[in-house]
Amino acid sequence: MALPSYSISQPPATRRGFTLLEVLVVLAIVGVIVSLTLFFTPQHYGRAALETERQALLLALQQARHQAQMNVAGEPHGVAIAPAGYAGYVIFVGDSFEVSDVEQQTRVPLPPSISISTPATEIIFKPLSGESTADAVVTLQSKATGGVGSINVLTNGYVGW
Repeated sequence: MALPSYSISQPPATRRGFTLLEVLVVLAIVGVIVSLTLFFTPQHYGRAALETERQALLLALQQARHQAQMNVAGEPHGVAIAPAGYAGYVIFVGDSFEVSDVEQQTRVPLPPSISISTPATEIIFKPLSGESTADAVVTLQSKATGGVGSINVLTNGYVGW
């Protein structure tokens, strides 16, 4: 019985299987994809979520300070940190969150994986000067990773890391 002979000139439909080179190329590609996914662990996503929320809160505080400095509406502007019954923070216009106009409030919810704490429940910026009524450190913590991020607010109006 004669073995079938294959040549390069045969159409691809009559050849069977993959060459060693093709198998090695596919394994290399799969190996690269798998090695890249090792960097994206749940801890990575937890740290990224914490940093995103910290930057969003910093931006909210800076926005309130800027609005006060520009004397928008001729009133102070502030941020209420975790007001009663709300898991997040609220940007408001007025001398206090309690008496501020609800239509001028911007509510920003926090994801369930992030908690927020600060000794000052309200940080209010004075018109024109932008000075703060509170000297506080706002702390955000990731429940998933235990990571902590903080924002400093000083009475002279400084808002930053």
